[in-house]
Amino acid sequence: MERVKSANEPEMITLYSLDGDHLLVTHYCSMGNQPQMKTATITELGSPLAFKIVQVTGMKSPDEAHMVGLILTMPDKDHFTQQWTYKDKGKEQANVFKFTRKS
Repeated sequence: MERVKSANEPEMITLYSLDGDHLLVTHYCSMGNQPQMKTATITELGSPLAFKIVQVTGMKSPDEAHMVGLILTMPDKDHFTQQWTYKDKGKEQANVFKFTRKS
């Protein structure tokens, strides 16, 4: 489970779970929707994990902004990077977030 709180937005929670040979993620977004994504079959540990959209709950309309993809990279035990892709009114854009473990 991952919790992120930006200065001017509500808290977001992302849950990761194993489903056989796939990883699933549900993102409880500050926009009020809940995209669910999954990886392809995981064949190698340590490679980037690419999650693709399966479904989204909580949207008021199909054009509402929502996450459609996530690439998770973990180069070592103290760092990870997320590249989130979201879609808003038919257009996609990506944002990168870099995290470092606090000592």
